[in-house]
Amino acid sequence: MAAVVAVGAASVFWPVEWQVTRAFSPRGAVPLPVPSTTTTTTVPSTAPQSAVQPEVQPFRTAGAGPPTTTSAPAVLPDPTSAAPQLPPQAPQPRIVIAVGEPTSSSNCERGKCFWIDARLTGFAPNTRYDVIAMGNERDFSEPCRSVTDANGADQCGDTRYDVPGAKVYVYVTTPQGKVFSNTITWPSG
Repeated sequence: MAAVVAVGAASVFWPVEWQVTRAFSPRGAVPLPVPSTTTTTTVPSTAPQSAVQPEVQPFRTAGAGPPTTTSAPAVLPDPTSAAPQLPPQAPQPRIVIAVGEPTSSSNCERGKCFWIDARLTGFAPNTRYDVIAMGNERDFSEPCRSVTDANGADQCGDTRYDVPGAKVYVYVTTPQGKVFSNTITWPSG
């Protein structure tokens, strides 16, 4: 690349060398080797070279005051220095349900009745939750009481269901709102 300086009727091209040694991303500096390039272009001038004394003005915005000259090169941050570390992302709460083992009760018909196995992950550690089961948009009378471990996980399987073809899911209410599981179609037996 070359810098163009206008002097009277003549234009003089000055060689300019650009060299990029590092690129920056939102996560910090990343080494990026790029070969330097020097481009020199000369345009004949009617004035003798010794008479050409170009004055180079740095870029400035309107109203910024008189032009200034900077002799020191720009200083880029050292990519090897400690960049600010983002805190690790907490896992999002998640519930996955599946049809569990067969069971029965006075309210759950044998042969059609199964436990609902619910696996909770990513919840607040050591916290109690009521896992509410829904079948065809009606809540069950038997919520599963869950207490997560130190990792925010638990397995809850204390709720049963017996309506074949029903759309079944569970949810947990947290301070951030409700967390819903996947939806399954209840088997016929």
